[in-house]
Amino acid sequence: MTVRRSSRYRSNEEVESWKRKDPVDRLRKHLVQRGLVSDASDQELDRILAEEIGIVVKEVEELPPPARTALFDDVYANAPWHLREQRAALEKLPPAPTHG
Repeated sequence: MTVRRSSRYRSNEEVESWKRKDPVDRLRKHLVQRGLVSDASDQELDRILAEEIGIVVKEVEELPPPARTALFDDVYANAPWHLREQRAALEKLPPAPTHG
């Protein structure tokens, strides 16, 4: 069940007006009209993508878990003092339990 909160800040007329302008819907209608997309092609694309996603998910699930300190990597060029302190505290803790 989807809870719609758009009516909290906008009138129903405004929401409906913007729905008609949805760029994704408009593009799909245009592609259908030109014969470039169909329900069958959408279903085939969904099948291909689901297969590719399944393969990648399986590959990632087989990887070892990242180090806990990776949480701090690639966030700041120069980590602020409080994050350096938190990382140091984390590094002093015993290894995390595994579930394997």
